[in-house]
Amino acid sequence: MTDLLTAEAAVLMVVVGIAIIWSGGDVRRLTALWAVFLPIDRMTGIDPVVFDTIRYAGGALLVMMVGADEPVAVDRTVRRLVVAILALAATRLAAGIWHPDPDSLRYGLAMVAGVLLASMIVRRRCLLPAAAAGYLAGLALSAVVSLLQASHVATLAPSDATAQRYPGLAAYTTVVSWHMATGLVLACTLMVLSWRSAPRLVFLGAVLVIIFNGGLVSNGAQGGFLGVAAAGLTVVVLLRHSARLRTLLAVVGATAVLFVGTVAGAAVLGVDIPTITDYRSDNFANEIARIDSVKNGIEQFRAHPLTGVPSADFDAMYGEFPHFLPVESAALTGILGLLAASVVLVMAGAIVLRRPGFDGAMNVAAHALLALLVASFLTGPNGPILGIARTLPLLAAVTLASYPTELVRRDCAASEVGRRASSGVNIDG
Repeated sequence: MTDLLTAEAAVLMVVVGIAIIWSGGDVRRLTALWAVFLPIDRMTGIDPVVFDTIRYAGGALLVMMVGADEPVAVDRTVRRLVVAILALAATRLAAGIWHPDPDSLRYGLAMVAGVLLASMIVRRRCLLPAAAAGYLAGLALSAVVSLLQASHVATLAPSDATAQRYPGLAAYTTVVSWHMATGLVLACTLMVLSWRSAPRLVFLGAVLVIIFNGGLVSNGAQGGFLGVAAAGLTVVVLLRHSARLRTLLAVVGATAVLFVGTVAGAAVLGVDIPTITDYRSDNFANEIARIDSVKNGIEQFRAHPLTGVPSADFDAMYGEFPHFLPVESAALTGILGLLAASVVLVMAGAIVLRRPGFDGAMNVAAHALLALLVASFLTGPNGPILGIARTLPLLAAVTLASYPTELVRRDCAASEVGRRASSGVNIDG
């Protein structure tokens, strides 16, 4: 308990308290404030439990404050995906009880809590614009911290300077890489949706693109580049016959030029860019390690096909879990985990391969974000299904990809939350 009562935690609580008072009970502001903490896992002197408490307790309060919107067709798709994730969580909980394995129990409980809370929030669609704004702010803060870490400047969280890894405010560089990719997609979306109606938001989006691009280059992990590629390919496929593709290609081209300029500028200024340099200098050690981790997972599944092995035992043997959800689940929970994880992956992939339900700019952007998130299954042991910070963007992307823009306008007009948060943004593109 004393670990939670630190001076840094007290300062954070004071800042949060002042922000809550400033909100004046406005649900839009409270939602944005809550969402700032979604991508934040750590700060110097603050126990991660503090951030988890803000995420889950705050999300539950928002659900109690705002009623659910009327059901729409896409809700069925969300429910099926939620059920599949809950089935996977059940295998982790069962394995945690059988072995016994406290880590598997915590994993399963986090999965259950995250997906259930996220599913309730996406049913309150009027909250999503404000949540997106807050989430962008949290991502931007983490990106700036990563850049400061790479510049060897003392900041809100320490880096692993000896290994040249700069995770910002995320738990790991693997996570922050995907955060930066998500931020890039959201910032580009903000620019496109505001292109004609809100020049100030276009400028804000451009600034965020610069920040996220720098964070993507600096952090030390390459996974986010795969996500950006998946999102870009999705947009090109969906809009290959549309005049809007020209605008999007202009944004993508400018981002590519920015990326090259960022790498060149970092080299001139002496800022570490291990995301780029390590890829060329470590003889693909990260990539080989990922392949080896999958081989190790298959080996343990063959040895223990029914129950898997406790996560502590696997960690003691190999030091790294399989970076592919079905294999990790098979190694730790046996055949049922393999089946459940495969179903989740196939269902998420099938949603990506389908066209979005409507062709508005918001629908295309959400589908691109969905493609990015699903691509993260390929580079880590979890994918976007563990905890509210990952499942909310996933379920929101599924929802908004197939949600009619006229209903968005109706919801925003009917809700002070949505009306204020979406002011100035043309969701039709």
